[in-house]
Amino acid sequence: MSFLDAGIPVTLVAHGRGALEGGVALIRRTYESQVRQRTLAEYKYAVRMAFLSTTTNDADIASADVVIESCAGGRGTSSDA
Repeated sequence: MSFLDAGIPVTLVAHGRGALEGGVALIRRTYESQVRQRTLAEYKYAVRMAFLSTTTNDADIASADVVIESCAGGRGTSSDA
């Protein structure tokens, strides 16, 4: 979301539609909460969401300048691996 906040286009990649929908829903809820709290203007929310795209195909990010991998789940330490 930091990239979206900065106006940088983001492609969210997941290996299933459900995971993608869940990720977008979380982002949407967070921004909607900020709009309700009046810490984010509605038009900025719309602009940020316009910068968000989704895909289930890794090839869609082949030309990306930066790829950041995120893991959902527990918040264990690296020694948990």
